[in-house]
Amino acid sequence: MVRVTIVSPNHALRVGLREMLENRPGMRVMGEVVRLEDVNEDETEVCILASVSSTRGAENKDFGILFLTDNVESLRLTLTSGIRAWGVLSLEVGGDELAAGIVAVAEGLWVGAPGLVEELMCLPKSGEGVGEE
Repeated sequence: MVRVTIVSPNHALRVGLREMLENRPGMRVMGEVVRLEDVNEDETEVCILASVSSTRGAENKDFGILFLTDNVESLRLTLTSGIRAWGVLSLEVGGDELAAGIVAVAEGLWVGAPGLVEELMCLPKSGEGVGEE
C-alpha cells in the first residue's frame, strides 16, 4: 500500500486529487496539507506537490515527491537538492498516469512526462556528440 500525502495551497485541487486517488487499489491518501513542511514524514511514502511555490524544504526528505506542474524550469534547483525519488507530471495529468507516477516514485524511481523533463535530462540528440574526442 503506497501512502500518499497531497500538498497544495489550493483546496479545490487537493479535493480533486484525493477523488482521483480515493479508490485506486494499492494506494491510500494519508492526508492533505497546504505546505510541504506540514507533511507527516512517518506516514508518507510519496508526496504529490501541486504547487511549485511550495518546494522550500523538499531536500533530504524521507519520501519521494511527485511534482504536478507545467513549468519544470522552476524545479531545476529543487530536483538537484537530494530528493530521494521524484517525478514531474503535467497539471493536466489523468488518473491512470498519476497513479503510475506515484507507484514509480514509491519504488525509488525518477519519472517524468517527456515533454516536461527532456531539457532536464541534458542528453545529446541522436548523432550529436557521439564518438567525438
